[in-house]
Amino acid sequence: MTYLLNMRKVTLINPEIEIYAESHTSWPNEIAAGIIKDTTEELAYADMLSGNQVTGLLRMLIKVSGARTIAEIGMFTGLATLAMMESLPADGKIYALEMNTRYRDIALRHLMKSAHFNKFELIFGSARETVNNLPEGLDLVFIDADKDYYPTYYEILLNKLKQGGIMVLDNMFWYGGVLLPSKDRKSKTLSELNDLIQTDDRVENVMLTVRDGIVLLRKV
Repeated sequence: MTYLLNMRKVTLINPEIEIYAESHTSWPNEIAAGIIKDTTEELAYADMLSGNQVTGLLRMLIKVSGARTIAEIGMFTGLATLAMMESLPADGKIYALEMNTRYRDIALRHLMKSAHFNKFELIFGSARETVNNLPEGLDLVFIDADKDYYPTYYEILLNKLKQGGIMVLDNMFWYGGVLLPSKDRKSKTLSELNDLIQTDDRVENVMLTVRDGIVLLRKV
């Protein structure tokens, strides 16, 4: 069964094209459908779920790069976590940071059904503190939580990322707010981070117009 996400926030992409792209990205998975269903029914903001395009991009990056060790900053209810966990090789590991008990409970309810659950490690608590406990030499990092703290996550995790490692940052358009950085605090923070990344000689980067903006970078 297919469950459509209720996108209550303004999208910068033509909605019909967005739906078309989502429907032409493969990930036939009953566990994923369960996460989407329960998130939609139990929470009022299912639009926070990563869509097919984002999870598809993450899965492709892991498989193409051969990533084995991943850190996810902000698990929410586990949809992207599942996509990454199931894309890792047998000896892979994903460290998922989350501090919300409701999100954690929904995620675990479904992630435990996966045959790849042995690759998963939950680090529960404030990511502002637990991010420092992540191991060095990470292959891939996905940042999708606590937008005000994105610049700090960026610096800490760039240092933990191995040379040639990949970082993915979500919501980097902030629904168009980065075009008017004085609009609110988060818009200003993300706008400044986008500018920092663009001039950072430690990375090579590309900004993608996927959903609410993805910044994809490689540590040089």
